[in-house]
Amino acid sequence: MLKWTEGQASVYCTLVERGAMKPADLVIHAGVAQGKIYSVLDELSALKGAVIKLDGRPTKYDAQNPRYVLDRLLGEVGDLKEKALQQGAEEAYEKRYEQMVRETTCWVVQGISGVMVQLHSLVANCNSSLKVTDPDLNWIGSSEHKMFNKLLREGKALQVLSTPAFKDILEDLGNNGADVRTSNGVSPPYYLVDGTAVLLRFSLPDCGVVIRDGAFVRGKVEQFDSDFEHGGKLEMESIED
Repeated sequence: MLKWTEGQASVYCTLVERGAMKPADLVIHAGVAQGKIYSVLDELSALKGAVIKLDGRPTKYDAQNPRYVLDRLLGEVGDLKEKALQQGAEEAYEKRYEQMVRETTCWVVQGISGVMVQLHSLVANCNSSLKVTDPDLNWIGSSEHKMFNKLLREGKALQVLSTPAFKDILEDLGNNGADVRTSNGVSPPYYLVDGTAVLLRFSLPDCGVVIRDGAFVRGKVEQFDSDFEHGGKLEMESIED
């Protein structure tokens, strides 16, 4: 069972509630001694990204989504005090996220795990359609297949454009009701939800940017529709029958 020290819990929850901060500010707000703050941050970073060091100057740290930390790292925890801490952390992060959605049209998520959590969150609130452009579909696992199948069962549209190298994944999605196409010139990955939000995914470092700006999103919708129209249909019996 993975245990949190008092310092780790204080730093993590402070970042969850307040957002990215400099180590010097964490000393004040998290109540951790100045001589210990970097070792605590290093310990949290070592927990597969519970805390992430951001690029840029001055150096800042931010918390990974508590849902990822709990699901992937902690598992079932018996200690009631730790359970209460974790529940409070996730609630605080969700409030921060909801406020961010209301107040801004663009925000960054850190790490591939953060991008996936963000995609699941956007799809969970999808009303009509999801459009996926991605030259590499290796990130699609069982949880993503469940997410896509649920979307299709609810009568929402799913369109996926990728390279012929991922023909098997596309075929599986097509058999479940998605509209899939292939192209050898697929653009860098982005995911459009309802034509109102787009999640752009980048690498080196792995991160994502959510944009809700109307003009920008409309431009990406037009780009997707054009690329999709010119994409090749899968000529496979399992999809045609």
